[in-house]
Amino acid sequence: MAAVMMLSHIPIMNWGSGSSIRYLVDHYYWRDLERHRLEADLAQDLELEYERNEERLFRVTLWVIVEFLLASAGTGYIIGVLWS
Repeated sequence: MAAVMMLSHIPIMNWGSGSSIRYLVDHYYWRDLERHRLEADLAQDLELEYERNEERLFRVTLWVIVEFLLASAGTGYIIGVLWS
């Protein structure tokens, strides 16, 4: 059970937060690029991180379901043994 709980937390450790806004602003204005390119690149990066996080969230949900099923089976087994 502990191993399954650890496995469910592995995808969360890689949770992405997107690009560094300070780096993007400094980098783009230093190169005299237009503001709409900064906004377009930022939106694209955030969309990519959103999709990655959605996949991670799906995996975490599956692991939580596995944890629930294992805990339920273990509880049922313990109750069965104690009452027999």
